[in-house]
Amino acid sequence: SLNDNAIQGLYTPGSTFKLATATAALQAGLITPGYYYNDTGSYTIPGCAAGGSGCATYHDNEGEVGGEVNVTRAITISSDVFFYNLGVQFWDNRGHYGLTPIQDAANSLGYGVVTGIDLPNETHLARVDSPQVVAREHAQDPKDYPNGQWFTGNNLEMAFGQGGTVITPIEQAVSYATFANGGTRYAPEIGAGFVDPISHKVLGTVAPKVLGHVAYTPANWQAMLAGFQGVVSDPRGTASGAFAGFPLGTFPLAGKTGTATTQEQQPNSWFVGWGPLPNPQYLIAVVVEGGGFGSEVAPRAPPRAREPGRPPRPRPGHPPRPRCPGPPRRPHPVRRHPRPAPAAPLARRGRGPRPGPTGGLGLRRARSRLDRQMTVLWPRVEPLLARVTKPARYIGGELGACRPDQQPGGVAWLLLYPDTYEI
Repeated sequence: SLNDNAIQGLYTPGSTFKLATATAALQAGLITPGYYYNDTGSYTIPGCAAGGSGCATYHDNEGEVGGEVNVTRAITISSDVFFYNLGVQFWDNRGHYGLTPIQDAANSLGYGVVTGIDLPNETHLARVDSPQVVAREHAQDPKDYPNGQWFTGNNLEMAFGQGGTVITPIEQAVSYATFANGGTRYAPEIGAGFVDPISHKVLGTVAPKVLGHVAYTPANWQAMLAGFQGVVSDPRGTASGAFAGFPLGTFPLAGKTGTATTQEQQPNSWFVGWGPLPNPQYLIAVVVEGGGFGSEVAPRAPPRAREPGRPPRPRPGHPPRPRCPGPPRRPHPVRRHPRPAPAAPLARRGRGPRPGPTGGLGLRRARSRLDRQMTVLWPRVEPLLARVTKPARYIGGELGACRPDQQPGGVAWLLLYPDTYEI
């Protein structure tokens, strides 16, 4: 049977989840927009003696050094070390902030929450990892989940989108749309209205359904938005290379990349983008299962950015699945940094198989990879934009994509639009 992965696929969010962690840290007062942290390229949990039980050194993307970064810069360059620190600070100060401040912020944005879209069979299995989830898994299946406790290391990996968190693309889109519009979470709809196909007259409308609010202060919201804008426009932004030559001056965008480690050999690749700023009308969320690193995959599918406003080419029906050229002559291995295995107090609990398009989603490592995969995502995004003739509230489905091993892979995608639709 076929799955609608936009509402049924379960994927680790990776660095795109930093939206939730930054929201929690700023709104709870753990940090301010002016708080700086020194990203040295690696992180050791404070109080851990070198080589001590349960201690490990966690590395940034490819060991990159961000230097002194605030939340804006940390989002732009996707500094893992900055967010490692936030996860640990929250857990060390749980007496003040509670056990689940990041999870609470994530739920308020839309992560791990059924969106209620008017389509059948939306999955109820998405969730944000938490002490409660760990305890429940252990109680239900102590053999596969022998450790029912939550440690500092669990909070660290959850804070940057790894661990046991799995979400759907529709949840990703709703969460970023909540931020992009200033903090109001809406239920996604198939359409915002009904249009006569001949006269194009609006025959009726569907009222927006408000599900919740995130009370951003103007300073906090602007600090985060500046970081997301930097992702596509700053020279060190993780998607800036893919948007070289794009007319950001006339069509400003913001976005976030993510590379999520799974049990598969190649990680999953994410991109979320919205615009035009300051009053965005469009938001797109894309995940490429097994997409790997954009810098390695992109040469096989060079991007062609289309200028906004240019008439789209006719694309009847769904775009065809691309023909994959076969195994590469020299496969690109996944680069992994050696890391001491954490011992008992910080060791990841046992994970059984999780339902989802990637098979088992047992996620054991606190690891984020290089967030530069937008160059492989954009060739998949651009044809979608070319298909739209009128703004639509929601379009979802799957497109074909060539995975790094040159075998056909899946791309779950969706678009969210605010107005009446016609396709």
